[in-house]
Amino acid sequence: MLGPCVRRIREKDHFKLFAFSVAACVFLAFVFAAAGIIQALEEGNERDNLFGRQQSWDDTDVRRRAVFATLLDHLNASRPDLLSNATWLNSEMQSALGSRPTEFNWTFSGSLYFVFTIVTTIGYGTFAPLTSGGRAFTVFLAIIGTAFFAYFVSQASGAFTALLDYLAKSCCKQKSTRVRLTLDFVAVIGYWLIAAAIFEALAEDAGESWTYGTSMYYAAITFTTVGLGGVSNSRTTADSLHFTLASHFTPIPHSTMP
Repeated sequence: MLGPCVRRIREKDHFKLFAFSVAACVFLAFVFAAAGIIQALEEGNERDNLFGRQQSWDDTDVRRRAVFATLLDHLNASRPDLLSNATWLNSEMQSALGSRPTEFNWTFSGSLYFVFTIVTTIGYGTFAPLTSGGRAFTVFLAIIGTAFFAYFVSQASGAFTALLDYLAKSCCKQKSTRVRLTLDFVAVIGYWLIAAAIFEALAEDAGESWTYGTSMYYAAITFTTVGLGGVSNSRTTADSLHFTLASHFTPIPHSTMP
């Protein structure tokens, strides 16, 4: 008598997993296509802007070197007591000028990072489109992309719920609200702590100096899709595809908690 019921439950769970797999494939295809489109729209403009900023930096640096070379020669001949002050001033101006601009946001991985911030509604604000076409596409992405993400999360929620039900039944041989709530709590806290450790390791690999506490804060801001931007992926980190994927898939299991 219980056989058909158990069979129906299993078939229902299998359907949830199948629906989740289809939704994941559709969502990822949409995200990767959108990343390619926004990259094509923004890449040329940013490349031109970067070239202009590099030229401006080169001109400023050449003039600084020329002025201070003349000044130091003059002081060396007439006022050697001021040489140390002039050298200090040159060093300060060089620090203020900074390094030659090389940041390029709209690579494919940077575009993927941007698309994820839009469809997940996190919106860190690390960088944004500047062309009219890019901005128009971002509006489209914000409307359609969030709908795709909502559908994906709903399917992920069904699959995750089925998994938790299975674990609860395995522990107690029957449905138990207390066990289910305990599993929910352990899943959220455990996922948060593990994700923070992953963020810390990936940030270090990308040249960032994040403490574990900073990574926990970043994970919480990402989980809740608040995206304050006080701590977010730098342009260097945004170019790392594995960090991009890890950062923006973290809200999904949290969002699917029943």
